[in-house]
Amino acid sequence: ENPLFSKEYASRPIYPIFYARYVDRLVTTPLPLLCLIAIVSPPPDTLKLLVFLNTCMVGCLFAATVEVQGSRWTFFVASCVFFVALAGTLRGEMTRLSESKSRGTKRLFLRLRSLTLTTNALYLVAWVFCEGAKLMSTDLTILIYSATDLAGRCVFGLLLLRNLPNAAQVLGGG
Repeated sequence: ENPLFSKEYASRPIYPIFYARYVDRLVTTPLPLLCLIAIVSPPPDTLKLLVFLNTCMVGCLFAATVEVQGSRWTFFVASCVFFVALAGTLRGEMTRLSESKSRGTKRLFLRLRSLTLTTNALYLVAWVFCEGAKLMSTDLTILIYSATDLAGRCVFGLLLLRNLPNAAQVLGGG
C-alpha cells in the first residue's frame, strides 16, 4: 500500500481545495512574465496576450480542480492549450525580440524564459498526479506545489541577481 495515498481522500466526491494556491498563482505567475516583458519590450498587445493566456491557464486549472465530474479533464486540457499558446508566444515573438538585445541580455532572457516555461509545465504535471488522479495525499500535494513554486521563484531571483549587470542595462534602457 502506498503510504503517501489515502483511500479516504480519494473516495471523497469533494476534497480539500486550497483556494489560496490559485489566488497566489493568479497574482504571482504574471510577475516573471512582466520581467521577461521588461527585458525585450514587446508591443502592448503582446503584454496583454501573455497576461490573458496566463490568467486563462490558471483559471482553467482552478476550474478543473473544483469540478468533480469527468469534465474536469476538459478544463485541464484547456489549461494545457493556454500553456502551449503562452509557450509559443514566449518562444516565438518574444525570442525574436530578444535577438536585438546584447548577448548577455539575450542569454538572461532565454534562461528566464526556460525557467518560467519549465515551472509552469511542472505545475501541470503535478496537477495530473495530485489533483487530477488524486494519487497523492493532501500533505504531499501541498509539498509538491510549494517546492515547485519555491524552486521556480528562488532560481528566477538568483538568475536575475547573477546577471545584475544585464538586468540593470535593461532597466536603464540599454
